[in-house]
Amino acid sequence: MPASPFGGHPRLADFLRWARDQKGCAVQFGLSLDAAGQPVAIIRIENPATGKWAIAGSDQMEFLAPAELGRLLRRLGLEDAPWFSVDPPDDHD
Repeated sequence: MPASPFGGHPRLADFLRWARDQKGCAVQFGLSLDAAGQPVAIIRIENPATGKWAIAGSDQMEFLAPAELGRLLRRLGLEDAPWFSVDPPDDHD
């Protein structure tokens, strides 16, 4: 899968498949509660190699913006993604 620095943003489903098949991450689907106590579908992605995990939204057909992709990669401790990503530094560090 070639890098796409000027487009070709992956859908969440593409990212999940790559993380699972290429990086050995576990993907679990579940429910959580929002601030109002309403159920919300979530996806938990865990990298067993690093013990790091991330929560993603539930719409697998949604395209991931470069910043969202960068956040997921950082949270999971993953590198070498075939898509362009950015991970802006935290302002409060």
